[in-house]
Amino acid sequence: MPRAVVPWAVVAASVAGFVTLAVRVAAGHLHGLDTSALRWVGAVRSASLTEVMRSVTHLGDGWTLGLVSVAASCVLWCSGSRRATVFLLCVSAGAGLLDNGLKLAFARPRPDVTLRMVPAAGFAFPSGHAMASAAVYAALAHVASGPSRSWRRWLMPMLAVVLVLVVGWSRVYLHVHYASDVLGGWLLGLGWYVLLRQLILGGGRSRALGPVEG
Repeated sequence: MPRAVVPWAVVAASVAGFVTLAVRVAAGHLHGLDTSALRWVGAVRSASLTEVMRSVTHLGDGWTLGLVSVAASCVLWCSGSRRATVFLLCVSAGAGLLDNGLKLAFARPRPDVTLRMVPAAGFAFPSGHAMASAAVYAALAHVASGPSRSWRRWLMPMLAVVLVLVVGWSRVYLHVHYASDVLGGWLLGLGWYVLLRQLILGGGRSRALGPVEG
């Protein structure tokens, strides 16, 4: 497969995966899997782990991601990285709009309210924390990764992956989302990030710490 086609294949696969997942969720085919995942996290739950999860889940809050995106965008703008600034702001704002719209469209109830360990309003599918964290942290890692031989080129994506996984896992652990909600959020977040990277940055040629572009 030509290298230029790979990002578009990722976008297509993400969308196809999300649609397939959504159909199965709507049909109730994943109820057993989701229930088993909630039971499993209940079996490994501990007081110390719960406190950690209650803290790390805020890394996927809309306010947290919004503030981080605005702060990073200011740095990018001042450094002369105009397209990277637009890219990051569009990723962040678009993720929020997608989350709200799709939640209303699917209207999937969240897990039992009596078992939730943190407040959570609205519908469940897809997980906004999972989707927004996947899109925004991937975008942040991209604009901060630097030249190809830089140590940041490898460290930033690794940190992004860890953050995304932990935030998504915390939503299931805290009993505010099903596992399929989180998976759907990850698929959408990945697809949204790659799509905007292609459309705005032309396949990733503009980085915050690379050459200044207009």
